[in-house]
Amino acid sequence: IRRAAEAAGYRVLGTSLSGKAAEGLSKSAGIDCRTIDRLILEAQPWTDAWGGEQPAARPIERGDIILVDEAGIIGTRKLLQLLELAQAAGAKVVLMGDRAQLQPIEAGGAFAALQNRHSCHRLTEIYRARSQGAKTVFSAAVAGKFHEVLRSLHRTGRFVIEENREAALTETVERFLAHYAPGRTDSAILITNTRADAEDCNLLARARLRQMKVLGQEEVLVRTVTEAGVVDLPFAVGDQVRFRRNDEALGVRNGMLGVVAGIQAEGPNGAPILRVRLDNREIAIDTFSYGALSHGYALTTASSQGTTADYAVALAGGGMQDSHTTLVQVTRSREAVDLITHTAVADALMARAAAPAELVARAAALDMKDADNYSLLEIIDFLLLNAPDFSEKLCRDYAIGACAGVWGRYREKDMASDHLYSNSTDPQPDQHEAVADPVESVLREDPAGEAWAAADPPPTPSGSSPRSAVAPEPDEVAEPKKAAPAGKEALRQGAEPPAAGPRPGGPREAESPARPAFHQEESRLPVKAAPAREVPGALVDRALQVLDREYLALIEFRNKACHFFRPEYVEPEAVWARLVRKAQADLQQATARLAAAEKHFRAVEASLSFVERAKLRLGGRVTALDDAADAVARAAAAHADARSQAKSRPAHYGPQLYISHLDIKSTNWLR
Repeated sequence: IRRAAEAAGYRVLGTSLSGKAAEGLSKSAGIDCRTIDRLILEAQPWTDAWGGEQPAARPIERGDIILVDEAGIIGTRKLLQLLELAQAAGAKVVLMGDRAQLQPIEAGGAFAALQNRHSCHRLTEIYRARSQGAKTVFSAAVAGKFHEVLRSLHRTGRFVIEENREAALTETVERFLAHYAPGRTDSAILITNTRADAEDCNLLARARLRQMKVLGQEEVLVRTVTEAGVVDLPFAVGDQVRFRRNDEALGVRNGMLGVVAGIQAEGPNGAPILRVRLDNREIAIDTFSYGALSHGYALTTASSQGTTADYAVALAGGGMQDSHTTLVQVTRSREAVDLITHTAVADALMARAAAPAELVARAAALDMKDADNYSLLEIIDFLLLNAPDFSEKLCRDYAIGACAGVWGRYREKDMASDHLYSNSTDPQPDQHEAVADPVESVLREDPAGEAWAAADPPPTPSGSSPRSAVAPEPDEVAEPKKAAPAGKEALRQGAEPPAAGPRPGGPREAESPARPAFHQEESRLPVKAAPAREVPGALVDRALQVLDREYLALIEFRNKACHFFRPEYVEPEAVWARLVRKAQADLQQATARLAAAEKHFRAVEASLSFVERAKLRLGGRVTALDDAADAVARAAAAHADARSQAKSRPAHYGPQLYISHLDIKSTNWLR
C-alpha cells in the first residue's frame, strides 16, 4: 500500500491504539506512525493559554491515506473521531485488524460492525508461522476450533496441566528460558493474563538468570510503580526491560523492549543511569527523570498483541480467558507455543460444566442417584472411585475438553445498531424513554426480587452469529453491583444467602447441547459467618449503606437487562452470594484496620510519653547550659579586671608579659 500510494503522489500515515503497535508498523512498513490519540490531537486546531487559536501541528491533508493497525481494539468513539477528521480533510482510512482477537476496552464493536455491513479484504495465508506445527495451531485457532488446538498441543507435550499455581509458574518460566536468547527480545515471549502473574514470572525468570550467571553482578535500584505500589526494582547488565511511558526525547514508546547494556550507580541527580540497547540504537536513561521501567520477560496478553517471537509460552486460565485471549496467546510465535495451566483451573471449569450423556449413563449404571444433577467433576470423581476401567487418561481428556469449551467462548462486542440491522424481535428502548418498573416501585412493590426471577426475557436476536450467541459463564461477565435487599437483614444476623432458585428464562435443559452448561456451584457454597469480634457500629452502618447503594444499582441494571441482555447474563443468587461474602470480608478488613489503628495509637501514646521525658531531660540540660554561660560571663569580667589591675602595677612586675600569660589561660579556659 505504501509503495503504490507514494508512487501515485499520496502521503501515507500510520496509527494504532498503542505506542508499541505504532512502532512495529513504522519499522515493518517504513511509514510515519503515531498513536491514534496523538494523531487526532495533532490534527486539530488548539487554544493556547491566552485564548488564541493555534493551527494544527500535523493536519490531515487531502489525499492522505491513513493505515490503522489493530483496528479491532479501538473504541467506537475514538474511531468515529478519526473518520470525521479524515472525511473533513478528504483523506482515506484503511482499517486493518482481526475481529476475533482482543476486544476494545472502551465501548466498541465498530470494526466488526463495518465488516458485517460492507465488503472487506481477508488475509487467508499464514505468514507469521514457519513450522508446520505452528501453522496447524494457527489454522485451528483462526477457525475457532479450540478443541483441536488444545488436543494438538497436548499430543506434542505443549499443553501441560500442573498440580498447582506455583508449579505452573515454575514450568512456564523454565520453558521460556529454554528458548530465551539473552540480548534478543524477539527470541521468546512469556504471556500471562494478569499483571500480577506477569510480575511473578518476571521475578522467577530474573532469579533463574542470576543463577545461570547471565546477568551482571552489579545491580542498581530504580524506583518505579508496580501492582504492589511504589517499589525499587533491581536492574543489572543483561536485564530485559520494558518501557511503560512514551518519551519523545528518548524516542521510546509505551510497551517497547530493550536490554540493559551498561549501568552507572549514580548520575548527576543522584539516581542511577541505565544504558539500554534497542533494536538499532543505544540510549542513556536517567532514572531520576524517567523511571517508568519494568522487567520485560513476561507480558500480559493485551501487551503482547501485535508482538512476534520465535517461541511463545502462555500461562493460561482465569476469568479473562476466552477465545479472544486464547487466539492471541497461541498466534504470537513463529516456531512453537506452549500453554501451561494447573489443576485448580481445570477442576473449576469441570465443576461448572455439565457431564456428557455417556458419562451420566455410565454413572447411573453404577447406582449413582440423580446422576444428571451432578457436574462433570463430580461424575468423574465418582467414576474414578467406582469404575476400574475409567483411567486418568480419560479424565485428562475431559479436562482438556472443559478447558477448550470455556477458553473457546466467543464474546465479541457488538453495537446497539446491530439489533436494528438483524431484524431482531427484541425492541430497543429509546434513549429518552423511561425504563419500565423504576427503582422506587421495585423497592416498594417487589422487595424480594421475585418479579425478576419470573420475568420472561426477550428472545435472542435472530440475526446474531452462532459464535456470539454462546453465553458466557455467570462469574465471567460484567456483573451487576448488588442483589436483593432480603439479604440485608441476613447480613446483620450472619445468616447464609438464599439458595439458588430457577434460572431466569426457563430451565437449563433448554440450552444448546452443543456447548457445556454450567451449574450454579458458587451460589451453593457456604458463607462464613461474620467474625465473633464485635465490630464498631459505625463501620457496620457504613457497610450497609454501601450495600443499599449497590442494590439500587443492581435493580437499575436489572431493568435495563430485561431489554438488552439474554437470560444467561443474569445470575441473581450467585451474585448475592458473592456480594454477601464480599461485604463480610470488607467488615473483617475494617476490623483489622481498626485493630491496627488502635495499635498505632498506643505506639503514638508511648512516643508522646517518651517525648515528654526527653523534654524534661532537655530542660535540665538547658539549665546547665545557662549556668555555664553565666560562669563564662563571670570569667570574662574577671579577666577584664585582671588586665586593668596589671596595667596599674609597677614596671618591674612586667605587666605586658603577665597580661599575655593571662590572655592565654583565659582563652584556653573559655575554649
